[in-house]
Amino acid sequence: MFNTVNQHCLDSIVTLSKNRPVSADDDIFDDRGNKLWARGQHISSGLQEKLVRRKLARPLESTLTVEGALTFADVIDDCRKLAAKQSLLERIEAKASAFSLIDDLRNIAIPGPLRLLLTAVREQHHNSYRHMLACMVISAGIAEQAKLDDHDVKVLMLSALLHDLGEMYINPDYVRSSRQLNCMEWKHVASHPRIGQLLVQELTSLPPAVGLCILQHHRRLDGSGYPHFDGHLSPHHLAALLAIADTAAGICARTKSGAVSRIALALKVVPEEYDRKYVSALLVALGDETESIECDEPDCGCHDKAVEIAHRIAAAIRVAEASQQQGTTPFSRELAGNIRGILSNLEKSMRSAGVLEANRLDSLDQDPALLNEIRVAVAELEWRLRDLARNTFVRAEIKGAQELRELTGLILALDAEALGHPAGEQAPPQA
Repeated sequence: MFNTVNQHCLDSIVTLSKNRPVSADDDIFDDRGNKLWARGQHISSGLQEKLVRRKLARPLESTLTVEGALTFADVIDDCRKLAAKQSLLERIEAKASAFSLIDDLRNIAIPGPLRLLLTAVREQHHNSYRHMLACMVISAGIAEQAKLDDHDVKVLMLSALLHDLGEMYINPDYVRSSRQLNCMEWKHVASHPRIGQLLVQELTSLPPAVGLCILQHHRRLDGSGYPHFDGHLSPHHLAALLAIADTAAGICARTKSGAVSRIALALKVVPEEYDRKYVSALLVALGDETESIECDEPDCGCHDKAVEIAHRIAAAIRVAEASQQQGTTPFSRELAGNIRGILSNLEKSMRSAGVLEANRLDSLDQDPALLNEIRVAVAELEWRLRDLARNTFVRAEIKGAQELRELTGLILALDAEALGHPAGEQAPPQA
């Protein structure tokens, strides 16, 4: 797969070469035997011109070396520096037994192609790199509480470090967009777990479990998530742990106060999504919350939003039921049934959270903490509807035009803006 050069990844490598020498450690040939670049020659923009639309004899990533490439010792030191800046991660670092799980990996050699890519991420995409590090620290906290064995810890730490590396192969306008992506745009982003798995599978000799965890880190136990929306197969148990760490790291990065409470709420709002034993292990690792959540969005209108979300869920359930009964293919009927089950879980979660209880809503003005709890719960549920719409689109489009037509009404019931006109490139990125 990687014998065809990916333009987005190549752009990052060439940009990296402007600050750190990147050179070919072997002659680079195309698949017809034509020599494109000499061994020892430093990478420059001239290589971009030679490689456009070329198929290579060997993947480019496996033929390049970067001076001062990232090592595991660098990663561990960066984890400590990040933990010193983020109080939530510092809680985990303070537990010597938890952080020692990361320290034990200091002498592991990162495969050359991955060192190249990780160095580029570290130099160019600081938020992405910090997210990888946060996932490692949080995963270590969960692993220590869950008493994972040494083999599982190694697989988990490698998976946490590498889980988003596939984003290097996707248009950065999508990956780092501040706006809401529609389905056509989202399908590119949703491919990054599969690309990450293939990186490990095709360019390294790392254990297959590492690739599997990377593939499944956006899957959920209730069958939602991506790239494989499948209610029949359970994720790898370490992928289920990584999914929790990934979610918690995202909250940690964007939360100024009450992070533990926000993480607990996000992980519990739909109980069927996450492995409960790993959620409990994380909350134990983080310790007691000392800072209460207060609403950081005055006049957020969360009551009205809660009512609107409840109506959307109920309407989508009705559309899913109709699609399940009227679908002309087994795929359409099965997928509609899966979505109906997930929506029922969301509906149940709204009732369990009590966000629609009038006697609680009457007191919102006097209870800022409750107000924010409801606001966060509504935001989590709204995100799940949008995510469900986009992932339904991706699966239906891959299956065929008929399935997409039959499920379009359900996609729009989940998110009315899901099929808006995409901006930027239309074709999926090469990898």
